[in-house]
Amino acid sequence: PQTPPARRVRPTAAGRKKGPNQRFSSSWGRDWAVFLCRRRKNRLRRLVGGAVGDALSSHPAVREAAVKAAQEYGMGLRGSSLICGYTTYHKLVEESLAELQKKEDCLLCPTGFSANTALMTALGSISSLLAARRKPPRDQRIAIFSDALNHASTIDGIRLVERQHQAVAFVYKHCDMSHLDFLLSSCSMKKKVVVTYSLFSMDGDFAPLPQLVKLRNKYGFLLVLDDAHGTLLCGENGGGIPELFGCEDDIDICVGSLSKGVGCQGGIVVSSTRWKRLILSRGRSFIFSTALPLPVVASVHAAIHVSKKER
Repeated sequence: PQTPPARRVRPTAAGRKKGPNQRFSSSWGRDWAVFLCRRRKNRLRRLVGGAVGDALSSHPAVREAAVKAAQEYGMGLRGSSLICGYTTYHKLVEESLAELQKKEDCLLCPTGFSANTALMTALGSISSLLAARRKPPRDQRIAIFSDALNHASTIDGIRLVERQHQAVAFVYKHCDMSHLDFLLSSCSMKKKVVVTYSLFSMDGDFAPLPQLVKLRNKYGFLLVLDDAHGTLLCGENGGGIPELFGCEDDIDICVGSLSKGVGCQGGIVVSSTRWKRLILSRGRSFIFSTALPLPVVASVHAAIHVSKKER
């Protein structure tokens, strides 16, 4: 088998050399990532690590944008976006990302974790709002169907709305569309949501989006995609894995991260304006979090511009 690029390896505390499955430094992380990318059994095996966004995070234009914003505005107004933390920079980034992913609107969140939990709590709140803030009966709650290997932020958000008696969770086997079909057909609850990763970074496989779209057309559920590892990395224009599969119009809500392909910090929820307004008013992890600092937002805007220019 082909050997990886030669690099100086620091010994661990036990005196042994670090292997490819252990934590690596960003200086040689990209080389290992390239070395470990391979096709096995017609599946793309990928290692998505912290070094993926290194190129944009250290790009001169990105650094210059952050420095300029810090010199002119400092860190910006440090408060919630709903009170005083929202600026023109935030609006520009939201518009750019909505255009990139061919959606009506976008919500910029402090982290990808807060984006997922805010979305889940906002979706769960629908049942309590319809029940006039009373405890909704089981058949009127939100049925959330979640892939077994979804991210912890999605799982925690689902657990929260379950505990508040706003939703009922159904976990289907990893990428098993037959199991999902069975669960959907067996569920009598009217309001259904299916949420999945687009690219499962620890296993390296894609969600079966074409089959998910077929099930969406069959059952009429809300399809939520966590595209944390696709933004600016996949698709002809960097629109993510929905663009790669040509199904942007079939994804109702798309959650993304700004710390992977963008190489900065933050999370996004790309959707219609109607869904954005719901998260603005009901997504607790968004409402009660301080907005992203201005230098960070400026660097995100610069990274998007660089990606379009140099793609």
